[in-house]
Amino acid sequence: AITSDGLCVSGSSDNTLRIWDIHTGECLHILKGHKGEITCLAITSDGLCISGSKDPILRIWDLHSGKCLHELTRHEGSITCLTTTSDGLCVSGSKDMNLCVWHPYSGKCVHVLERHASGVYCVAITPNKLCISVSKDNTLCVWNPYSSECLHILKGHERYIKYIAVISDQMCISGSSDCDLRVWDLKSGKCLHVLKGHKGSIRYIAVTDDGLCISTSDDKTLRVWDSYSGKCLHVLEDL
Repeated sequence: AITSDGLCVSGSSDNTLRIWDIHTGECLHILKGHKGEITCLAITSDGLCISGSKDPILRIWDLHSGKCLHELTRHEGSITCLTTTSDGLCVSGSKDMNLCVWHPYSGKCVHVLERHASGVYCVAITPNKLCISVSKDNTLCVWNPYSSECLHILKGHERYIKYIAVISDQMCISGSSDCDLRVWDLKSGKCLHVLKGHKGSIRYIAVTDDGLCISTSDDKTLRVWDSYSGKCLHVLEDL
């Protein structure tokens, strides 16, 4: 994770985080406290660092002092993913099947989001602050993280979903080990397009500002899609 003032934060399987100055290459702090591998990181809008671990604890850090401000202990399984909202909330997902909504400054858990039937593996926030989570139960859930209401459960993938990316306030795209990508309307909960072509599990998705989607797969190709029409524009091979 990289901050706006030129710091880089890395997490490792040695249970530590390091804060680096990207201009000088200097390691400024080594952050110790976790008892398990670091699995995810996020930077809040006001510059705090949040780390998730297999221990399964989240820690809130002051990047400039290197001090741990809070230890968040609500999850009962490894932390797998986390993200933040523009107004400073943090949402974490875990193998315990739940998501937790946190206030980083107080260290308090605001809500526990319970609906998935298996571990949560990816979470994202839309520009209008909806939360989207995906799970090994093959579903996506769309949440209001401020009220804890589950707005939609999106079904269609035949195997577990590995990644999601936000396209706009009202659209997201998911990639699954069933080799397909799906574009969803978050307002209605409907699947707009099923993107077929990959011959292996989807590994990663990136979305450009103008709605192009790039997907990577175990089939050793990248595909470029128009997420609004569902058409495949390019297949990038020889990887």
